[in-house]
Amino acid sequence: MITVKFHTPNQMNLLAYLLRSILQRNANKQENIETVQKMRCKILVKASEMKVTLVFKGGEIEIVQGGANDINAYVEGSLGILLQICLGKNYIVPVLTRKIRIGGNVFKLIPLLKLLKV
Repeated sequence: MITVKFHTPNQMNLLAYLLRSILQRNANKQENIETVQKMRCKILVKASEMKVTLVFKGGEIEIVQGGANDINAYVEGSLGILLQICLGKNYIVPVLTRKIRIGGNVFKLIPLLKLLKV
């Protein structure tokens, strides 16, 4: 079973709670368990002024408030656009129009996209 936890629960923002809810639901689906267990990376997600770092440690996902220095990849955009992508809207157009910015090792973001689909 994949666990999704907060590093410091009393300091989390709305973005952290939304991501935890989606990840808890999707990480333990049969088709996603193996993907999550293989992931070992840190991904920064920034929406408006909120930042969280998702730390994938095999069978555990830790959500850390703010940005870490040693991230592998990042996603940045408005909360509305990020939620639309989670709800299944096409992500190519927002990336090309720079409504969403991605960087670092973007190949680390591919499994995350699968995990965030609602």
